[in-house]
Amino acid sequence: HLHNAFSAEEDTPAHYIQRQRIQACMRELRQTGGAQRTITDIAFSWGFNNTAHFSRVFREHTGVSPSDFREAAQQRA
Repeated sequence: HLHNAFSAEEDTPAHYIQRQRIQACMRELRQTGGAQRTITDIAFSWGFNNTAHFSRVFREHTGVSPSDFREAAQQRA
């Protein structure tokens, strides 16, 4: 049923879930109080278990590394 729900989309269930996890990581990296948690802690808390893979997927989604994203977010705050 799940795959049928995505049949009209160009997205797959796996890609959708991964995107949701990346967006959750982005929210945490934007939080100024989140700087107390390492990027690895945030990634692992959202189900990533390899920092290199997380960094690669994050960069593909956002165009920047997780650390550059966090730094830019903190400068705006």
